Amino acid sequence: GVRLVRRESRLVRFGARDLLPRWGLCRKPLALGLSTLLNVALESIALLIFNAALQRFGGDLAVSAMSLFGIPLLVLMNLCLGLSNGAQPIVSYNYGAGRPDRVAAANRNLILASFACSFVLWAVMMALPAQVWRCFTGDAGLVAYAASKTRLFFAVALFGGIQYAHIYIIKFLGSVKMSLFLGVLKRLVLLIPLILVLPRVLGGDAVSAVLLASPLSEGAAFLVTAVCYLLIMRTVWRKGAQ
Repeated sequence: GVRLVRRESRLVRFGARDLLPRWGLCRKPLALGLSTLLNVALESIALLIFNAALQRFGGDLAVSAMSLFGIPLLVLMNLCLGLSNGAQPIVSYNYGAGRPDRVAAANRNLILASFACSFVLWAVMMALPAQVWRCFTGDAGLVAYAASKTRLFFAVALFGGIQYAHIYIIKFLGSVKMSLFLGVLKRLVLLIPLILVLPRVLGGDAVSAVLLASPLSEGAAFLVTAVCYLLIMRTVWRKGAQ
């Protein structure tokens, strides 16, 4: 193999310097991946702060309930990720080909499919919270406690699928700055400050105040993400019209 690569008669020649990364080529892919890195890192930090606040105000029972809440959210995230991975080559190819009509059609199908997933999750959480948690624990006290907080925590989960779809589409279309902005918005700008502030501002049931940070940040992030999606799609249509 080494002899074949080093042969003088080969059509393509390369040496050690050609194996070095070129910043001009790597910059944009790294910038797009940075939004995902920030999202995962901030998600972990937010979860630590969430658990610390719940431990302080509600003890082990509140932390255990939060662990249960993460299970359906993880299922929803993976479903939306799978749908987006299937849509990515279609969206990206047609964007590069200057076909905004096909980009819009693929986006619409992805958004509808993601919304269907989040709608099912939201409907089940609203209608059958206790039955869902019994699938994961036999502790009757934990089931009752988690069920009493479920509707608050999942109040705006209905729009979670749409938000995931919008974020993935923006990444597919190569908007680096917007991806970075959305990567830090929900956790660093919205969720973490709300976790720290709401128990002091609202008083009363501090655990409910902490949990309220999730639907409030999700709702605000959904609105901002929807606006960003509309802006990027307007750019796509303009590019296709040229």
